[in-house]
Amino acid sequence: PLLSKKVELTVRKPEQFTLSNGLEVLYIKDPQVPMIQGSLLFPGGSFCEASDELGLSSATGSLLREGGVRGLSPEELDRRLDSKAAVIESSLGAEFGSVQFSALAEDFDEVFSLFRRVVREPTFDKTRLELWRSRSLD
Repeated sequence: PLLSKKVELTVRKPEQFTLSNGLEVLYIKDPQVPMIQGSLLFPGGSFCEASDELGLSSATGSLLREGGVRGLSPEELDRRLDSKAAVIESSLGAEFGSVQFSALAEDFDEVFSLFRRVVREPTFDKTRLELWRSRSLD
């Protein structure tokens, strides 16, 4: 009965363009949703680690976001994102890394500025590194 229902799914084709810095952008606009989400994907990950660097990619992927940015402690970055109900996350897998953001459309400028700083100006806070290390050992 449940499996016999037909579900219509419409997949919109994204706009695609390249920025002057070479980044390729895929863009889908939905005027009914007041959220903006974005992801940056880049090559790298645990497959690139030397045998004496095991875990380096995982730590780097986590601490890109969790470790703060130049001029903002990790706690201040957390507070700014929380005050906007926004999210920035980062990770590194086996072959690639990613940094994502999600925010209300009205907060895009501020959240995207923080997103850019996470990507370009991470500080890898030592306290957060130790926290990551203890969690990983558990």
